[in-house]
Amino acid sequence: LPKNLGAILAYRMLGIRGNHAEEFEKANVQVKTIRINQNNKIKESMSFPTFKFKKIIKEEWEDSAFGNYLRETRFLFVVYKYDKEGVLRLRGCQFWNIPYKDLEIEVRSVWEKTKQVIKDGIKVTDVHGKNRNNLPKATENRVSNVRPHARNAQDTYELPDGRKFPKQCFWLNNSYIYEQ
Repeated sequence: LPKNLGAILAYRMLGIRGNHAEEFEKANVQVKTIRINQNNKIKESMSFPTFKFKKIIKEEWEDSAFGNYLRETRFLFVVYKYDKEGVLRLRGCQFWNIPYKDLEIEVRSVWEKTKQVIKDGIKVTDVHGKNRNNLPKATENRVSNVRPHARNAQDTYELPDGRKFPKQCFWLNNSYIYEQ
């Protein structure tokens, strides 16, 4: 099954051909599909577009690309859940905006730490043969984190210090999405 099957089905149910709806784009509505496992957990966190390291360090939170995106975007969550037989079933849809407090306290702190880490120089350490960095992790914040969003290790942006580093993006934690 294609990874975006949930989105394809959601668009078809809404009578939309292709992968975008002009009406939704005009209204700044993003369709996001959510799959809930049989154990009532969401496997995947929700990703957003990658950010450029050199650009984010020049931004201020009040006018940041990510902050503005969350402030201005309304989401239509299309929720699927696996039943006892392992069949993925549509459970419903709901419109959602990020609550002000979650954005201005939780997400902002992750954004500010990300900016500071990039300014100070991302530190990469080897932990049991895997590269680990000091960008904000899901365990550090109940709402958001930063993780790679690259096709592979060669899919990079340049850091302010000239090093190449895998593309990163902000994510909303799977546990937070479930809570919403």
